[in-house]
Amino acid sequence: TMKILILLVSLAMAHSTCPMHRDLMEAPHNKNAALNQIFHFERHNFTLCATVSSKTTLCLRGGGEPFEKRRLFGGAMEISIPRSFMDISSIRLVPDHQEVFVDASLDQSVIVEILERPDDDEQRDETIVPDLLMDYMNASNGTESRVISVRRLRDEEIPLVMEDPPCPKSWITAYVVSGSQLAAKYNEEFRNLVMVHMLVVRLANVKADVLVTLNHPVALHNQSSSAKVAQVHGRFEDGVLLVELMAKTFKVADYSVFGGLNPD
Repeated sequence: TMKILILLVSLAMAHSTCPMHRDLMEAPHNKNAALNQIFHFERHNFTLCATVSSKTTLCLRGGGEPFEKRRLFGGAMEISIPRSFMDISSIRLVPDHQEVFVDASLDQSVIVEILERPDDDEQRDETIVPDLLMDYMNASNGTESRVISVRRLRDEEIPLVMEDPPCPKSWITAYVVSGSQLAAKYNEEFRNLVMVHMLVVRLANVKADVLVTLNHPVALHNQSSSAKVAQVHGRFEDGVLLVELMAKTFKVADYSVFGGLNPD
């Protein structure tokens, strides 16, 4: 049983490479063009995902899945994610700046990571945030990578971050940015259509960005290894909803986790 579990987790994690800062492959396309490209792929050599009602409120499974609070980085942060996602640190090494959770049955993963912002970071969020997503997708060696949508969250959409911050609230911004790519596992020839949804919490007071990334396959190529062990569910909107729900539960409990930087 453990060997099967490790295999399933390894297959799910192959879509989830730690992002490295690289040059952008291309400028983001407009939303309509990107969605048209997605629909083009869905009509061809893919096993299409099951449609889930847009009223799904807890996860991408048809029946819903209870959320469960997870302690991150030794309790310095907290977030609630569907209970079906398992912490993989018990079976494989995870970098110190990351926390990784996987639902192997759906071929999905949630990655929480801390990135240090450069001292000379003077670019506007509107430029940085899409770049963060593109950097992540480029690092996974996908093709047809593109940003589809970017939305800044209101304070009430990240209530636990804004509840009692150790700095002016204007120093904290948060976004949900979404994109798509064709991604293969283990250098396979056959690629799957994967939606990538990212919560970006920018903390200027500690010169850090916290990224919460959902890798959400929506169509598996018939000959992909994933098609043999996983079933994909949900639509683009369902992935966005799940990330927005996680944003409502995200909390920074101890700012000293940011490398001793001054939180004031």
